[in-house]
Amino acid sequence: MLHKAVLLVTFNRLDYLKEVFEAIAKAQPPRLYLASDGPRESKSGEKEKVQEVRAWLLSHVNWPCEVKTRFLEKNSGGCGLGVSGAVTWFFQNEKDGIVLEDDCLPTQSFFRYCEELLDRYADNKRIWHISGMAPIDVKTSASYYFAKIMQGGGWAGWADRWLPYFTLDISSVDEEVFHKFSPKRYIQNYWRGIVELCNHGNMADAWDYQWTVIIVAHDGLCINAVHNQVSNIGTIGTHFSENSLFVTPFQPSYELTAIVHPQKIECDYDAVNRIYRERYLIKTRMELLSRLLIRTVLPKFLVNILRRYNIQRINRKRMSLGVRLKP
Repeated sequence: MLHKAVLLVTFNRLDYLKEVFEAIAKAQPPRLYLASDGPRESKSGEKEKVQEVRAWLLSHVNWPCEVKTRFLEKNSGGCGLGVSGAVTWFFQNEKDGIVLEDDCLPTQSFFRYCEELLDRYADNKRIWHISGMAPIDVKTSASYYFAKIMQGGGWAGWADRWLPYFTLDISSVDEEVFHKFSPKRYIQNYWRGIVELCNHGNMADAWDYQWTVIIVAHDGLCINAVHNQVSNIGTIGTHFSENSLFVTPFQPSYELTAIVHPQKIECDYDAVNRIYRERYLIKTRMELLSRLLIRTVLPKFLVNILRRYNIQRINRKRMSLGVRLKP
């Protein structure tokens, strides 16, 4: 039986929520925190959807459980404040716990995994974040590894690592932090751009990028699962539509039969570099230049070759008629 509290962050998607809630109900946490952002006034019919989600949740807690709610009347302004505000509220009431969003479907072993690691690393202030998602395929006999890059969606953490440090305003980040991400300049430049977008651009509505920067700034480590234990089932929602270009594909999840701990607590830099490349798609200048050539110069070059070939072929046929095309 689960002993840790669970925070479930919801909004207006009852279909996805039902699957996630069913998994939580099987785990039977002793304390369940339900956070729901308020409806957006600009969205017709959203108030009714939000109310439907809240009513459904409260009527389906069918195990012995203390339920606490944070149901906002007005929208907080986006996922940044909506999610991070819920997490702050959660950690103001719990010293540690598990966080799930309404489209992140966990396995049952995910809860056991989080609970064991929360207790194991409770006093190790180097560890800041426990993720149930596997961003890349890592070959190791352990069930998880340590990295400086966190994964959200389904995760666990501690109040003493969140409350004193988390902020959506990361404008005070200094140059040293970018060097902590990597000694490679192109990766530093990527995170400079991310910080700029978080402060002044279209990522100001995020919370997970800010949390990543804060963890790196404080030399923290994150636990990433080797085998995916949380699947994102709701790629269509607040930020994505079925026509979006950057929708994360569905990833299957796996039940852990046993939790095997790494022999050492140290950052897996090879895994971090692969996360940069495979998850964040950060490319070197040479790779970007090659891609640019493939997409622009090379097609034009090939088109010109084919055009000249076709003109020469047609000219040969028309020579007898005295008609010639200009190359």
